[in-house]
Amino acid sequence: MRKFGNRRPSVGGMALENIEGADQTAAEIDLDTDSQHGDGADQALLELKDVQNDQDGNEAAVGDLENTVAALESLLETAEAATETGGLDPVAADLLQKAVENETAPLGTPAEEVVPALENFQSPSNRRQATVMACEGIREWIDKVWAKIKELIQKGRDLAKKAYVAVKQFIQRIEPRIKALQADLGNRNFSMPKSGNVSVGGEWALSEVGKLEKLADSILTKYTAGAIAHAKSIASALSAGDAAKAAEGEEKKEQAAPEFTVPADLARAVKPALDADFFSGLPGGRVMASAGDVLTIRTKTAGAKGGAEGSKAAGEADIKSALDSLANVAKVVIGYEKNFQEKDRAQEEVIRAGDTFAKKAKANDKGDDAQARAAVNAAKDAGRYLDQPAKDTLNYLVTAINGYCTTIAGHLKHYDKK
Repeated sequence: MRKFGNRRPSVGGMALENIEGADQTAAEIDLDTDSQHGDGADQALLELKDVQNDQDGNEAAVGDLENTVAALESLLETAEAATETGGLDPVAADLLQKAVENETAPLGTPAEEVVPALENFQSPSNRRQATVMACEGIREWIDKVWAKIKELIQKGRDLAKKAYVAVKQFIQRIEPRIKALQADLGNRNFSMPKSGNVSVGGEWALSEVGKLEKLADSILTKYTAGAIAHAKSIASALSAGDAAKAAEGEEKKEQAAPEFTVPADLARAVKPALDADFFSGLPGGRVMASAGDVLTIRTKTAGAKGGAEGSKAAGEADIKSALDSLANVAKVVIGYEKNFQEKDRAQEEVIRAGDTFAKKAKANDKGDDAQARAAVNAAKDAGRYLDQPAKDTLNYLVTAINGYCTTIAGHLKHYDKK
């Protein structure tokens, strides 16, 4: 893991300390330079990108392992079915062993000799017992992979904390830039703009900046509250030993907005929070979309608005309104720290409940693997609702605020100072 700037944030107690230099005054920022890098916000962006890369890699690894589990469970199902018909013959047993080795090879320690020696399958009288032993070996490997998945899920939680520290650091360092722009607004003569068009930050149209406020409130406040309540309800069901109720909470879908479905209880919390504009277009050529049953923010593939590129300089009222919106969004992002802490506690609660239920299910007389897997999946999915779309929203807001600051500075330069 790369070092996190010159400070190492606490991830255990989530101590998100104030960032040095965040109280930089407006006078210290030179708005007549193109770079405007003196406030350290751009360095914070680089640090955030560093953590995002680690998050992406960790999520990809979890996805790969989940595919491995699915493949091994399919092989297990085939082998278990064979026990009902006398067991595997030598050819089928050999193919099973090779398939298991193929699935586990990417883990670095491929499963060798999961299937007993082939001579155990020669005699019809021994085949069933040998097949039962093969099933036990596959189950052991499924457990090993799940243990690694849970390890990576915990790593993902730690990375999420680091990512929010980086987001908060960026906000604390760019707030002085916003204040500087607000101060400069009062020092410009708006009676006669300079000739020429605004040519910076063309994708960040000032007319759309208000959507950032709606998005921040909808996702970071309202959606997060719903996702926390949903996770706690799943944890409660699992703690009570009610796998059916936990599964129902995950499987029942309800249409909440265009191209977006979530579990019914979460949908009820989200419906009032979502704005249809998010699905048709966000500033900067982005759009909110659904990936399965979680929301993501993506680059709009077609029909993105051209924004301010080539437009005339905005007037004083529009610039002031845009800056006020950016300042409000910054406050919501900083205030998200409390929700983030509550989100993390809920995630820990649901993961712990799922793990406890799974252990009990496997330890009962029937050794119910299916219920154990369902419990872990219910907890894992509840955690996904907690992570998304807050993660994408925070990352997008950081990009948007940075882009808008550059764009607004460009607009202001088209007016002489008083």
